[in-house]
Amino acid sequence: MITSLKLWFESLRSTLTNLRALVIFIVLYALLLVSFYFFISTREATVWQVLVTYALLLLLPGGFFVLQAAILEFARKRNFAAKNILVSALKIAAVTIPVLIIGALLWWLMNKLQARFPAPPAPIVFPPTPPKPHPDSPANPPPTHPRRSGPAPGSCRPCRCRSR
Repeated sequence: MITSLKLWFESLRSTLTNLRALVIFIVLYALLLVSFYFFISTREATVWQVLVTYALLLLLPGGFFVLQAAILEFARKRNFAAKNILVSALKIAAVTIPVLIIGALLWWLMNKLQARFPAPPAPIVFPPTPPKPHPDSPANPPPTHPRRSGPAPGSCRPCRCRSR
């Protein structure tokens, strides 16, 4: 575990000290965030805004895969080769997209199964009833809390007592 932490801190230090790599990562991440913002913020749109939204729908995953590939390329070779980054991004997309499609199909299938086999109705729950007294117990059991100390009510001399 210590070796992993040392490698992680070494990678972090090399990324932060390599100004070119840091700027490239920041620009790629900013492009991803800006395109995501424009994709989400478009509400009532004109035709060109709809076309931009569709373009962003395709570019958002591409930007994500390019960012991941750039991170991997820098971690492996400490440089940025555009051709290697694009090839790696296509490989990541080729592996990830089928998994996402399978997940979406399983989700759709589970929804269909849930509609076909609904959950059973909830059982009727009655409020709890107090326990029945035992036949040998007195009709009025003594209280479970302790009494206040002092004279019994009504037996005190005339003073400030309210029990008269």
